[in-house]
Amino acid sequence: MYAGYLFTPDSVARAIVHSLKYGHNRAAGIALGRLVACKEGLRKEDFDWLVPIPIHPQKLAERGYNQAYAIALGVHEVTGIPIAKDALRRRQYGTSQTEKHRQERIRAMKDAFTAGPHFPQEGLRLLLVDDVLTTGATLSEAAVVLAKAFPKRLSVLVAAVDM
Repeated sequence: MYAGYLFTPDSVARAIVHSLKYGHNRAAGIALGRLVACKEGLRKEDFDWLVPIPIHPQKLAERGYNQAYAIALGVHEVTGIPIAKDALRRRQYGTSQTEKHRQERIRAMKDAFTAGPHFPQEGLRLLLVDDVLTTGATLSEAAVVLAKAFPKRLSVLVAAVDM
């Protein structure tokens, strides 16, 4: 797992992620992706695809961009690793996870993803990308779907870890 920063109540990481998700600041996500890629020493030779966690089409229309894709774009700019934008699809439009407890998050994410039109072929080295790791429910459900592609390796990159 590759993690950029700690997501604590008064952290700069929290302010940047909030700006990305709620302040319509797509550039913050790209910058976070660049920073994490450099900090973690990511290289194109180590991965075949970046797979950003998808958001529901309705949420995409509301926000105008996918925050995980913005982070993946920053990683791509530093490393050259291609982005599999439509490897996964989000099935359900749900409410924000921010106020939910662990079990509610796990329930809300159950079967949340399905294979997208650019689902990876067998034997690839995939790097699943998301903004914040809290309970792991989102990443876990996405990984279940990606595992059906029998990747050679499935790794995770998050911009921040919520403690």
